[in-house]
Amino acid sequence: MTRLGDLLRNFRRKVYAGYIVPNLGKPKKLARIPKRYRSMVEQTDWDKFVTYTQSDEFKDVSNKRKTARSKYVYDHHLGRGGYAYLREKLVQNNELSVDEIPSRALMWRKARENKNGEYKNVDVKDIADKIVN
Repeated sequence: MTRLGDLLRNFRRKVYAGYIVPNLGKPKKLARIPKRYRSMVEQTDWDKFVTYTQSDEFKDVSNKRKTARSKYVYDHHLGRGGYAYLREKLVQNNELSVDEIPSRALMWRKARENKNGEYKNVDVKDIADKIVN
């Protein structure tokens, strides 16, 4: 079920960014479902979605999340696989044994390294160095 929730959220995000935002201020265009989504979305659901994305509630939540995201300095480089895939990679590279539970510190550092083992910026490197020592 979480996979379906993720897919739905990504679908909404894609439609919002690709269709709603470029057509803000064009109510006739927003009233119609884009051709590629007509087989998937009913008109009543579309109307609710368009109305919600233009509401103050939506804008408040969006702004809060944008602000929070802009303050985050320590980006990871995990991609779709996340920490589970990182752990598998560490086991394959013999940095961990199959039964070993990796420390949070190790996972944090490895998640922020690029393929060459380097960090994106000095702030991330400083924190990684503090974790090691």
